[in-house]
Amino acid sequence: TITGAQGVVSIPVHHVDQGMKTSLIEHITSELAGSESALSWLLDHGQWPGMPTYGVARNLSLLLSVGYRALVLDDDVIPQAITPPLSAMPLKTGTANDRESVFYVNREDLDRHALATPHSPLAIMLEHLGKPLGHILRAELSSHRNLAGWDGALFSHLSASSRTLLNQCGSWGDPGTGQAGWTIHLNDASIKRLLETSADIEAVLGSRLGWLGYRGPVLSHYATLSQLTGLDHSALLPPYLPAGRGEDILFGIMLQRLHPESVVLNQGWAIHHDPMEDRSERGALKPLTVKLTSSLLGNWLGREPSDQWGLPVERRLIGLAEQLRRLGDMTPSGLTSLINQELVSQRSVLLSHCFEQLGRCDRLEDAAGFVTWKQFLEASRDQLVSEIQSADETLFNSSSSNDLPSDLARLQEQGRAFADALIAWPEICKVAATLG
Repeated sequence: TITGAQGVVSIPVHHVDQGMKTSLIEHITSELAGSESALSWLLDHGQWPGMPTYGVARNLSLLLSVGYRALVLDDDVIPQAITPPLSAMPLKTGTANDRESVFYVNREDLDRHALATPHSPLAIMLEHLGKPLGHILRAELSSHRNLAGWDGALFSHLSASSRTLLNQCGSWGDPGTGQAGWTIHLNDASIKRLLETSADIEAVLGSRLGWLGYRGPVLSHYATLSQLTGLDHSALLPPYLPAGRGEDILFGIMLQRLHPESVVLNQGWAIHHDPMEDRSERGALKPLTVKLTSSLLGNWLGREPSDQWGLPVERRLIGLAEQLRRLGDMTPSGLTSLINQELVSQRSVLLSHCFEQLGRCDRLEDAAGFVTWKQFLEASRDQLVSEIQSADETLFNSSSSNDLPSDLARLQEQGRAFADALIAWPEICKVAATLG
């Protein structure tokens, strides 16, 4: 029995401890010869010393939910569904950059504006999870006239039977972002609200008190970041990258590669996110930079070869593995050159966005935080221009024992291990489902 904001709910609860995790791994390895290395790479925290391993827990949740729907919650959320602090909007299509934000100067201000729905966020998340697009449109739209103004590009490869394999929601309180640079992707109204909140906008961002999300339900191609995620694992889903940050975005890209006919439903409410630790340092508006992270891998895997269309889902997964193996088999100079090209491409896109923001920011010169915001944009512009003009040909430390850079060798080794894990993943899931 669980007691929560919505009363008492009778539901079976099973605690998955280290012993049960060990039993699961032993069951899979006994039934599936040769799966040991893939399971270790996907589920063993010891493989990733000193690195965040959020993806390990998510992979375990996937293996425990094969054939079912699953809700994955961060460990620092309060199960409340908070309505947007702006006027509600009906179902529409959009992207991650269509999310809006409102900022509060202190916790009392945040709490005063928090309006929780009378419904459980878990129940709301399950309502449309796994359902076909036609069901969602009928449930959320009163008439076909509500489709006016929609971006039809999203529906070019969809049909009424396209399923919702992933649900997300917004954030109330801490946005969950790593640094303050995410604000550059907000729309003009959200940036205006930030700048009008205080002259010290870094303190506002460091307080991690606000709302980030959509005003209503939004259909999109890709999943991004959510402290509460709904997954329909009755379809084959990819595993998460076990370590590092950005595992949510990479998962969303691979999901779209496996099921291009599927759709992501972003809920029009936010989950209450209240981390225990101090995150005030994340409010610093440091100049934007593009470094070697999992986002580069996401860009690479997101460019689906044209010959992947029409293939069965398991063959599509093999296609992802083959791309990773090609990266692992490239010569050091070839891979370094490719990485530099990707870095320049990302830096150019971000630089263009900086110029756009600088071109519009003078309209906000009367806002209290204008000076700090403009300095951030100018510093980011200069940083990105410098990075583009001086492409780093020595991305990796050289090894003293051979001609292959040691850092690059480790990167390629992890790429091949990821490819092996993807190949083994469908059979691992099938065996995991037999554990009971």
